[in-house]
Amino acid sequence: MQDIELVYHLAAKINVDESILYPQRYTENNIEGTRTILDAVRKHNPDMVMASTCEAYGANLSGTEAVLEAVRKYNAHLVTVSTAGVYKGSKGRMDENHPLNPQSPYAASKAGADRLCYAYHKTYGIKVKIVRPFNIFGPRQKREGFGAVIPIFYEKALNNEKLPIKGDGKQTRDYLYVSDVVDAYRLIAETDELNGHAVNVGSGLETSINHVAKTVLYFTKRPYHMIEHIGERAGEVDSFIADTTLIEQYGFKPKVDFDTGMKNYYNWRVGLDEDSRA
Repeated sequence: MQDIELVYHLAAKINVDESILYPQRYTENNIEGTRTILDAVRKHNPDMVMASTCEAYGANLSGTEAVLEAVRKYNAHLVTVSTAGVYKGSKGRMDENHPLNPQSPYAASKAGADRLCYAYHKTYGIKVKIVRPFNIFGPRQKREGFGAVIPIFYEKALNNEKLPIKGDGKQTRDYLYVSDVVDAYRLIAETDELNGHAVNVGSGLETSINHVAKTVLYFTKRPYHMIEHIGERAGEVDSFIADTTLIEQYGFKPKVDFDTGMKNYYNWRVGLDEDSRA
């Protein structure tokens, strides 16, 4: 890293399901790998932007806050209270102050790397910003093996295979198109005030997995009965929705909505097939 001005640390093993099978690979790669990069940054002093993840938050605690309000209203006896009691985030959305309660080995490894970056900033004064992206999608996203849900769904639909949804499909995510994510990274990298801070990057909008599957089938002109519900996914969180108040203060606003992004991905994917036949 000698003579390097800025480091974007995006490297990681990133799949929840794979991390359940091979947890050691995830801690070694994501935590130790991040420490190696931090030590090099400490030595040569470039700026650094680190990709964390919304998965580090774990279960959305604003629902538990509603339980606490009901307990107060009806003077009920409360047996157990969690850290939700001190989290006052907006209903349904997670801001950067949401407690970190990762629910899978992948999420835990990223939470560890996230906090290691913060510790190096506080201890050694390195200039690092911590980005917590929500669900990114777009062209070139991995669709084989432990890939992401949108490219996997498109691949299966185009091959006339069923789209497997784990659980009831009502679990929700916050999807952001890749070009908007790039804009966010650039903005964060250029904002010195964000050194030492974690910053959410998302759309602030909630989309169910069922809706994702139906959108894929709409663009591929396949019937909805191709959706197949299977067993629940271990370590899965029901809801991830970003509170983007912090990054919006610096002028960030997504430019590509979900449907446009899904159409862009479809056109790119179909183009691959056309190129292979040419």
